[in-house]
Amino acid sequence: MNLHSVSTPPHFGYACLACEQRYDTGARAALADLDGPAFAAYVCASCAAEKYATSIRRTVVPEHRRLAFMPAHWGRGMLMLKIENRIYTYAGLAIPGYRGGIWDFIQCSNGAGYLRLSDDNPKGLVLWGGINEFCNVPATVSMDGAGLAITTVALNHELSRLDSGAMQDQLITEYEKLLDVARQHPDAESLSAIFD
Repeated sequence: MNLHSVSTPPHFGYACLACEQRYDTGARAALADLDGPAFAAYVCASCAAEKYATSIRRTVVPEHRRLAFMPAHWGRGMLMLKIENRIYTYAGLAIPGYRGGIWDFIQCSNGAGYLRLSDDNPKGLVLWGGINEFCNVPATVSMDGAGLAITTVALNHELSRLDSGAMQDQLITEYEKLLDVARQHPDAESLSAIFD
């Protein structure tokens, strides 16, 4: 969940996603899940503090910081380029109809980072078509979930080809952080099936 305070006059009613109580924003603070469906993903302040305090936040990296993103997560040089290329290749295998596009870089509050296709429709779902015989579980995930899955699988693939050393240790840590993000993602159940 990616929760942000709602300060929108006029007041409106909502049902908390966690406790399912109905509230009015004038009477009780609300937090919107920016990863959830528009105008339907609200959590009351009490539940946000109690249930989602440890949630990993995900934010789009601003344009002026994109150049430093991949080296920070995957090192510099050929390995970084291999991972990036594998992500685009896997997108072509996993997302039906993919023929290239604009990608967002997502920075997570736990230090992880992944790529996802930019999507004008945040409710847009993609049918995961699988990447290979080891990762071909059919699933429906959000564009964000697909990007997280593709990046995680691509990183895992490159990890399997590395000899031990500092770079391998860095990528193992990055991989584990991505799995932590996946466990808290709205598509967690589908992502778990894809990774298993």
